[in-house]
Amino acid sequence: MQSRTNTTRRVRTTAVVVLIAAAVWAGTTVVRNASHADTSAPTGPVAHLRNAVELIRG
Repeated sequence: MQSRTNTTRRVRTTAVVVLIAAAVWAGTTVVRNASHADTSAPTGPVAHLRNAVELIRG
């Protein structure tokens, strides 16, 4: 029983560390993109959709 408890704790700890790392990475990306924002780019709730369409069209 003890090894199963340790394995469960290890898996849970690894999952938490991965989630924290992903959150830090996402936050860093958001801040980096916000600080280099293109002032000529469209803004608003659908601006990202327009950017996605432009990327798909090439």
